[in-house]
Amino acid sequence: MSEFLDFAKYLSCPVVLVTAAHEGDRRIMVGTASYACLEPLVLATSIRHESHTGATIFNSGRFGLSVASLDQIDLVQRLGRSQAGTESGAAKATRPEAVFKEFGPTGTLYLADCLVAFDCKFAQSVACGPYTTIFGLVVDTVCGTGTRPLIRYDRSYGNFAATVSGDDSYPV
Repeated sequence: MSEFLDFAKYLSCPVVLVTAAHEGDRRIMVGTASYACLEPLVLATSIRHESHTGATIFNSGRFGLSVASLDQIDLVQRLGRSQAGTESGAAKATRPEAVFKEFGPTGTLYLADCLVAFDCKFAQSVACGPYTTIFGLVVDTVCGTGTRPLIRYDRSYGNFAATVSGDDSYPV
């Protein structure tokens, strides 16, 4: 383990459900994400090399990122513990809370009651240690019914108790 690993837990990250489908094989996993570029909007998430979800992303050239809302904490925890990794296995573990929908023409899955979902076209990947970071060009979005983002911080799930408006020139 890296001597810096204890410090990485202080990076707060939005919790996302990463989805992919190819030739009838549907995969879902819990992860985190960030934007890599704002114009055009490119998002990044990391997957383990042996991930079935990752293999499905590489085969299909597409993936979805659903930003989980605080109301979905139980669902996220169950999916995180589940070793199933497939839509049917995840659905069994989370029914009736999990309702997945599809982006129109692409069929990419997203969680219906998420905060926001992104339909991504695979753009690039970079291998680093046991992980591969995948980058996806956002081609469509949908707002869900969630109201507060679920974040991961200090090896725990939660949300921001309070926010203060930034007084800077950062665009987002």
